[in-house]
Amino acid sequence: MRAHARATLNKMLLCGTPALGAEVFSSIDGETRTVYHTCKTRACPSCGYFQTLRFQQEVVNHLPDIPYRGLILTIPDRYWEILRLNRQLLPDLAALGGGVMSDLARERRQAEVPLIAVLHTFNPELKFKPHLHVVVGLTGLGLNGDKLVENIFFSKDMLQERWRHALLDRLELEVRQGRLRSDLRQKQLLENIDYERVILWHIPEHGCTNKHELLAYVARYIGRPPIANSRILEFDAHHVRFRYRDKLDDDRVHEATISTQEFLDRLIEHIREPYQHGVRYFGLLAPRAKSTRYHAFRRLLGQPEPSPIHPLRWAEGLYLSFGVNPLVDSRGNPMTWSHRLPPQLPVIAS
Repeated sequence: MRAHARATLNKMLLCGTPALGAEVFSSIDGETRTVYHTCKTRACPSCGYFQTLRFQQEVVNHLPDIPYRGLILTIPDRYWEILRLNRQLLPDLAALGGGVMSDLARERRQAEVPLIAVLHTFNPELKFKPHLHVVVGLTGLGLNGDKLVENIFFSKDMLQERWRHALLDRLELEVRQGRLRSDLRQKQLLENIDYERVILWHIPEHGCTNKHELLAYVARYIGRPPIANSRILEFDAHHVRFRYRDKLDDDRVHEATISTQEFLDRLIEHIREPYQHGVRYFGLLAPRAKSTRYHAFRRLLGQPEPSPIHPLRWAEGLYLSFGVNPLVDSRGNPMTWSHRLPPQLPVIAS
């Protein structure tokens, strides 16, 4: 097990326990409530869900009100295992996909567009299936920065060809320089790459029509873990039974039973390395463009700069999700912070 994955699982096991410390709140009636600290890891069901809500709140506020399109840049199954063994290539997928779409907008319409790329590594059965979700604006800023360019259309044929060659070129470079781990020999890898260069790759679209729907869809793959607690039907020391929805079978719900070890093996494959971002911004949303071209874009749209939003606090997240305010006592009185409890090491039975 990777060291970071092991550390993440250990934090998840301690989430919401005295081992991480706590904050104590009290009301005027003397009622107290102890709120234990959380692990704040992406793989944790509760912490990951909170991060998802925060991402949606921040990005929806920042994106301009223009038409958007959602696309999925797929990868052939023959490369899933190769990317699993060569995790250092995963951050490059977003850079490749975002670069391809930005280049198309510049070449075909002489414009820059707002673009978000989200890496997704799992399928409903928790198997490793890397692909890229992309949200792109259909209105952009002219390269001279003095006009709007509307109705930007990305041809799927051209997009899949550019994406295919960009990814295959990157893999071929790794193979020729001897940096790619694989059970296949170098000659076999190069032959597979040459074969894929003439094969059409499927690029499906999201059925969403506006930024709220698109971000709600892609946000599920940023902060949340690969499987929700509600999907786990039964588990013990030896087996885990869970349900999943198969999109290739008309969205029918199926059940799967696998060993506990295999379940953990699948789960930890989707834990990102430290400092590895799940979402990348390109075009007008790139960090270098925010202080210049992005402001000009909003002025031409006639839309004011977004006002700073109040960060979503843990109590607000609980209220939005479950309708429960943790800072109100049993009689409806507000509770205020009292003191902090230091972390307590878990007691290990001898």
